[in-house]
Amino acid sequence: MRTHASNGEDPQPYRALGGNFKAMVKRYIARPQEGPQRTLSEVKRIFDCYVLPEWSDKQVESIEKTDVADLLAKISEKKIKGPKGRMIGTFAVARTVRVQLSAFYNWYVEEHGSERFRSPIVKSRSWSRPQGRERTLEDDEIRAIWRASGNLGIYGAVVRSALLTMQRFHKVSTMLKADLKDRIKVPARRIGGQWVKEFEVTDVWDPTRDDDPFNKGVSLVPLSPLAREVIDAVPEVDGKNPKGFVFTLKGEGPLNGWSKSKKQLDKAMLQELRAQARKEGRDPGKVRLKPWQHRDLRRTARTLMSRSEVPFDIAELCMGHKKKPVERTYDKHDYLDRKQVAFERLADHVAMVVHGLAADDGKVVQLGSEQA
Repeated sequence: MRTHASNGEDPQPYRALGGNFKAMVKRYIARPQEGPQRTLSEVKRIFDCYVLPEWSDKQVESIEKTDVADLLAKISEKKIKGPKGRMIGTFAVARTVRVQLSAFYNWYVEEHGSERFRSPIVKSRSWSRPQGRERTLEDDEIRAIWRASGNLGIYGAVVRSALLTMQRFHKVSTMLKADLKDRIKVPARRIGGQWVKEFEVTDVWDPTRDDDPFNKGVSLVPLSPLAREVIDAVPEVDGKNPKGFVFTLKGEGPLNGWSKSKKQLDKAMLQELRAQARKEGRDPGKVRLKPWQHRDLRRTARTLMSRSEVPFDIAELCMGHKKKPVERTYDKHDYLDRKQVAFERLADHVAMVVHGLAADDGKVVQLGSEQA
């Protein structure tokens, strides 16, 4: 600053430059926010792994568009050195980092930025978000996944439960015994012009937690008899299980190692699909399993609900999607009794698909958790 002043230049642009980037990120993570923010741990991990190793010594307002472009290019090309010394990064990760940097700089400009400062994150089509996934499992794949998951122990039970409850896979995998309620009261209500007395809905899973992200809707899930059977069939762990996880091997935490188990499931599903093709006189060598992800189970279950003629608004409530703003403000009824019917229809539809029944057979067969 003295050098620029002695040369007759304005030292103001060089004063502070917004402070140290690492210190400001720490302040950003610790800022007061409304409601619990479970995703903050993931935001911190992204900055710690991909941004701070490159920019920790920089000043916040010294970072320019070229710096951002260089950082994202390194991440895309897997040229960031990870915690264990191995090189990490992908294009998808670079997009995620850019989103977090944009949020950080929006906050900084509003709360701490100097008058002349502008965010180095600018709009770009190259980094626009991809369209949402549309993959749903077809009937043959649902049949294959049910039969194959029956031989995969606790992981298979998580997969089946995710399909039957239509909740996010992470939520299902971290289910706690304390979340399972024997019964919940439904207040008196009027149906078709007639008053129905207060009654109880049995077997309800309450996945809501105090640390649920504000943008991830969660609600009560009435368990169908089939879903309850799948959960009850999960063996108890021999060791201590202080938190009461339902799906766990040793009780120390929820089941993990998804990628390895998913590969086993995909292999078993392909075998099931080829066996089915052989029965139908088709060439099993031509059968392929299209790539799918755990989160596609939620979309598949939602589609099955529509096929089972569950009303749109009830199916959305079953997913935990929030009502429209005005409805959310004034309508506090949880529709638990109607959600119970919806989840039973979902379970019946899964049973119908697994047994290969035609939709017009006019009958529903209950499918036990161990049946194939």
